[in-house]
Amino acid sequence: MHCSVPYSSGFRLLTAIGLGGLLLSGCATTQTPYQVLGGNPHSAEVESAYKSALEDLDQSRALEEGRRRNVVGEVMDLTPDEQKRFWPVYTAYRGEMSALGERMARLVADYAARFGKLQDQDASAMTREYMDIDQKALDVKKKYLPKFDAVLNPKQVARFFQTDQKLDAGIKFGMAKGIPLME
Repeated sequence: MHCSVPYSSGFRLLTAIGLGGLLLSGCATTQTPYQVLGGNPHSAEVESAYKSALEDLDQSRALEEGRRRNVVGEVMDLTPDEQKRFWPVYTAYRGEMSALGERMARLVADYAARFGKLQDQDASAMTREYMDIDQKALDVKKKYLPKFDAVLNPKQVARFFQTDQKLDAGIKFGMAKGIPLME
């Protein structure tokens, strides 16, 4: 099945389906298209589409991070003492994961800005960047596992990572639903 979105749309529909949830850091990026792929020259049209896509995505970051924190807080059902130990670790964890979300945002915005005009080398670089982001996210989770183990019991740690995974799965589903396949 071939899925297509006109290049001129700039992927504005992505925000409506929740891609903003991917970008949970709350900080805007100042990078321009192609910085993900090495700083190749680009047109004003691509630059404008890229900035528009990032502006749309950036609007929902803080809101989505707040929602995520509320869901985690409800699911974890921690005592006040457990909360004192948990939230600082969670905040540090989300900071690192949000940085990866920022990288993914730049990648998606670059794809949206250049949709239908990608060269083979661009597609290859984007695929590698996507896989690197995924690997780094797993590395962060592994890094924080002993930190969560130090402040929670094993069932609470498992519950946290289950919740985190479900939230991430929802975001990825929204992305997959709204991003057309490479042409």
